[in-house]
Amino acid sequence: MLSIGRFAKLVNASPRTVRFYESIGLISSVSRGENNCRYYDHSLVQKFNKIEELQNLGFSLEEIKQILQFTYGNLTQSLQKKLSEVTADIKNFEQRKERLEKLLSVSQKIDKRY
Repeated sequence: MLSIGRFAKLVNASPRTVRFYESIGLISSVSRGENNCRYYDHSLVQKFNKIEELQNLGFSLEEIKQILQFTYGNLTQSLQKKLSEVTADIKNFEQRKERLEKLLSVSQKIDKRY
C-alpha cells in the first residue's frame, strides 16, 4: 500500500491531483488508515498512467471516466469518434491557415505599393 504522497510521486502528479481524480470517481483509494490517510494499491499506477495518456490524447475527464467503464468494443468506438473529431479539427485548421496565408499575401502586396 502506498500513501498518497508516495503514490503521487510514483505517478508524477501532485497529491491534489490524486485527490481530485478520486473525488470525481476516476480512481479510488483502497483504504484509509487510523489517521484517516488515504492508501493506494500499486495496481492503480497503471490506471492513473492510462488516465494521463488519454488526457494527452485530448479526452476530457468525463470521457475518460466513461472509457474506463467500456468494454473493448466500446473503447474502439470511442477512439474512432475522437479520431474523427481530431481529423475534422485538423481540416478546419488547414482551411483557416490557407485563408490567413491568402490574406497575408494580399497584405504584403498592398504594403509594397505604399
